[in-house]
Amino acid sequence: MQAEVERAREDAQAQAAKLQESARGAEAKVSQWWVEMQQNWRDHTAKVSRDIETRKQEHNVARAAREADRAEADAVAAVEFALAAIEEAEYTVLDARLARMEADEKATG
Repeated sequence: MQAEVERAREDAQAQAAKLQESARGAEAKVSQWWVEMQQNWRDHTAKVSRDIETRKQEHNVARAAREADRAEADAVAAVEFALAAIEEAEYTVLDARLARMEADEKATG
């Protein structure tokens, strides 16, 4: 689809260039109205191209924002996981100390 869009854009640009070239050669022979009409058409096609590029950029910005949101959510989940692991490690260390204290009491007692 991207290649088809690109090909259509290139075809439109080629046609516009062809029209512009023929207009340059014929400017002395055609009315001012026709010269202005051709310029209006060139202006219109240029605006359409700019609008398409703007929409592409907006789409890229929106996609980047979604990716950033996902990355931030992953970061929050990673921090929460790390905190849970630290709490589990703390519990395990305290449990090990308690077991050591009980073992020492039984050994001396």
